[in-house]
Amino acid sequence: MKSHPVLGSYLRLFHAFPTSQSFDVYLDEKKYAKDLLYEDFTVYKALTPGEHQLTICTHRTLDIVYERSVWISEHRIYTLVLAYLPDGSKMQGYLLNDPPKPIPEEHLLIRTANFSQHTSPITLHLEDIKPIFKKIPLRQVGSYLAFITGNVTNMKIPCAMNARDMAKTEVGTPENE
Repeated sequence: MKSHPVLGSYLRLFHAFPTSQSFDVYLDEKKYAKDLLYEDFTVYKALTPGEHQLTICTHRTLDIVYERSVWISEHRIYTLVLAYLPDGSKMQGYLLNDPPKPIPEEHLLIRTANFSQHTSPITLHLEDIKPIFKKIPLRQVGSYLAFITGNVTNMKIPCAMNARDMAKTEVGTPENE
């Protein structure tokens, strides 16, 4: 599959507000997402450039918990992260804006962000590799990191064998499964 340049503008939301409460999302007074749970993303919504009104309500009671206008620029991709204010008192939206970049075939781009209210800066490692993301402070986003995708079968067997050895189990036993 070939990558194509972004032809429009897109917005999605990420519910990073740790609560059991789910939310309904309205964009320009029309329901955009229903029952959005903690740690979930909405689908990308194609939008025309310009100002749009975003309203977040509790799912069952429809109490408004967050409202804001969002300016959408031409040929941009946005993620609005719903998280706590620094004092933990209420919801705040953090608009992440990515310039559109083509993703090469058989590649995956990832990045990480820290919106966890009560954590120190985060560092992420892959096993036996130096950190891939170092000391990302609260309300900050890391750079993109590219990975090659495709057939990873040659990695699965050594990983499974390593896990078995670490767990000190034997082949054919229920513990090994």
